[in-house]
Parts: sequence; structure tokens; C-alpha cells
Amino acid sequence: MDSSYCVPPRSDGPRNCKPAAGGHLPTGTKVVGTGYFFPTGHYFEDRLLNLGSNRFTFRPQLGVVHNWGKLSMELTGSAWIFTDNDEFWNGNLFEQDPFYTIQGHLVYTFQPGLWVSTGAALGRGRQSTLNGVLKDDQKTNVGWEISGGYPITPKLGVKVGYIGLRTQENVGADLDNYVLGFSLLW
Repeated sequence: MDSSYCVPPRSDGPRNCKPAAGGHLPTGTKVVGTGYFFPTGHYFEDRLLNLGSNRFTFRPQLGVVHNWGKLSMELTGSAWIFTDNDEFWNGNLFEQDPFYTIQGHLVYTFQPGLWVSTGAALGRGRQSTLNGVLKDDQKTNVGWEISGGYPITPKLGVKVGYIGLRTQENVGADLDNYVLGFSLLW
């Protein structure tokens, strides 16, 4: 088994790693990465609704990819870790527990750049505390996706897909998203 580490993973698989012969990642490739989200924009503590969250978020990830010819399976676990917002509405302190996610994808590659994918995900956590009082607002979400990629040129590709998300709690959002994206290699 050949293993390597790639930083960071991408949403359509860790394709930034050096592929083995045949254009696929080595079997058993481990993927480690992290995302950083910064508080940007204007935040007004006297307003309940703001576009920003006035806190930092960190997202460490660990994943693995296993290949069987043109079919690959990807499994990733993440933890979304939030700092406190000590300037929440009218001077309150807002804290939130980590949000843990696990997601798996099956990807079939017809040729480099031409692929289809399906996947599922589960996330749980994010229970809030306001001024030290625990709120009953833990989130549990189930998601799924189907997508495909098509090479327009050797350096330009298009991705189309659908992402569904359903909350498993009394509060939360049920979402249906359609995705259109372009990838440019240089």
C-alpha cells in the first residue's frame, strides 16, 4: 500500500496530490487539511442579525482515499471549532460547541477531468451557550450530493451538481442547492 499526505483536501477530492501511474491517487492515500474562517465585514453588536459572526472558525480534517481502477472511495472527518463572540447582541457572550462531520463519496473517473460522484454526510454539534446558560439547540444534519465534471479544455473544466441537506432537529434549514463551478489549472 502506497500512502502520502496532501494539504489541503478539495471538495471534489484531494486532486492536488501527485497521482500514481494512470492518473489516480495512490491506494490508501491519507489526507490532512485545515480551513480557517476569519471575521470579516461590519459587525454591529446592537443588532441581532449580522452578516458576520464576529469570531474565528477552524476546521481540521482527516480523510482517506481508496481506489479500485476507475472507482474511488473518499471518507473525510472534520471538526468545526468556533471561538467565542464576546460582543454578541447587546453585550452578551455567545459560545458554541464544535460541529463534527463525516462524509463519504464514490467517484467514477471515465478519463481525466470526466467524472461522476455521489456522496452522503452527517453532522452533529454546535450547541450554544449564551452568558453561561446552555441552550437546547444542538444541530444534526444529513446531506447528500450527486455531481459530475467535464473537461472543456486540458486546463479548464466545469462541474455541475446537486446538494441536499435536511435538519434532524426542530430548528434548522432544509436546503436544496444546485452547483455550477469552473476549475482552471495553471
